Amino acid sequence: MKRKPHFYWAVYGLIVNENNEILMLKRQNTGYYDEYFCLPSGHIESGETSEESLLREMKEEVCIDIQQENITPIGISQRITDEEYIDICYYIQKWAGVIKNGEPEKCSEMKRFWKDNIPENITPDSNVMVQHWFKYHTSLKYYTYKEE
Repeated sequence: MKRKPHFYWAVYGLIVNENNEILMLKRQNTGYYDEYFCLPSGHIESGETSEESLLREMKEEVCIDIQQENITPIGISQRITDEEYIDICYYIQKWAGVIKNGEPEKCSEMKRFWKDNIPENITPDSNVMVQHWFKYHTSLKYYTYKEE
């Protein structure tokens, strides 16, 4: 008998500078792909919309303020690992503040990458979104990722 799926929801921020480089964070002390790069991201909390969660997470992780009119959804993926997730990625066109590490206990490094130098140690969930961005830019696309 198959179990009823329980999905967690997460949001990802695709922060792209004027050189078309994507900001990524190197994870540490999280228990999920530590020492791998990922997009700034986090869980949607109960009662939050995905947009509200994105604005909160970007403030917490990279210390920037974003207005809802400056974000565009660019990708949705279903991630099946030990747990099941629905991931929503947003392109962030404009923000206020200086990008800095807001969670040094969870992030050992912040770095920008261009499509020709995406690190090998990138989390699979972020990699799906990053590869999609470099291929399609602003198209909304649905992906499924299953870890065997």
